[in-house]
Amino acid sequence: KKFHARVSASPVWDNHGGQIGTVLILQDRTDLRRLEELAHRNQRLREMGEMAAGIAHEIRNPLGSIELFASLLKKDVEEDPEKVKLVQHIRAGVQNMDRIISTLLLFAKSSQPSRQQCDINLLLSELLDGLDDIRVPENIRVVRDFGKEEMLANGDRDLLRQVFPNLIRNAIQAMPDGGELLLQTQKAPTPITGEGAGTRKFITITVTDTGGGICADDLSKIFNPFFTTKDKGTGLGLAISHNIIKAHQGTIEAVSEEGKSTSFMVNLPCWDEDFDET
Repeated sequence: KKFHARVSASPVWDNHGGQIGTVLILQDRTDLRRLEELAHRNQRLREMGEMAAGIAHEIRNPLGSIELFASLLKKDVEEDPEKVKLVQHIRAGVQNMDRIISTLLLFAKSSQPSRQQCDINLLLSELLDGLDDIRVPENIRVVRDFGKEEMLANGDRDLLRQVFPNLIRNAIQAMPDGGELLLQTQKAPTPITGEGAGTRKFITITVTDTGGGICADDLSKIFNPFFTTKDKGTGLGLAISHNIIKAHQGTIEAVSEEGKSTSFMVNLPCWDEDFDET
C-alpha cells in the first residue's frame, strides 16, 4: 500500500556541545494527503460544473434554432430523397449534441439526495440480476462478497442507481477478454475521516475488475468531466457519480495496479434513525 510520510531529523547534543545522537521523527501523512487531494478535486469539479452549466445553456439555444430550421427544410425537400437524408443527418447530429448537453447539465446540477433507508446488498443484487439492462458476459465471473450483517445506508435509491450501474458497466468494459468482477460490502470498522464524517459509521462498497488496471497518469484524471479512454462515451459518468456520492456526505476513490486490477471504493453513511442532517 502506498503511503505518504514526513521525515524530520534533529541532532542531540551533550553539555559540551558534542553530538551524541539524532532524533528521527516519522509522521504518517497518508490520510491528510488523501483529504487534501479530495478537497482539491471537489473544488476543481465545482468550478468545472459552474463553467459547464453556462456553456451548455449558451449552446442549447442555437441548437434549438437549428432543429427548427431543419424541420422546416425537410418539408421543402420531401420530394428529393437524397436531400431528405441530409436533413435527417443534421437533425440526428443536433439530437446527439442535445443528449450530451443534458448529461453535462446533470453533472453541473447539485444533487439533493432525499433521506432514505437503502439496503445496499439488495440494490447490488438487483443490478447483477439484470436490472438497469446490465448484461454480464459469460467469460466474466461475478463474485459477491457481501457482509453478513444488514447493510442499510442513508442513501437516495434513485440517485445511487445512477452510480453503481456505471461502476459495474465500467468494470465489465475493462475486461473484454473476460476476468473476475468482485463486489464487496462491509461496515467500516472505524468512522471514515473526511467531509461530513464526524462520528458516523460508514458502509464501504468496492467494485473490482481484473481488466489490466489504469496507468497512473489516467488514474489522476478519471473523475474529470470529458476524460475517457473509450472510443465512445462522454466521459461524464464518473464525474456525475462523484457529485452524487459527495452529496450523500460520502466519498468515492479509485486504486489501480497497472497490469492487474482496478478497484472503486464508495463510502456511504450508515442509516441512523437519530441522525439530524441539519
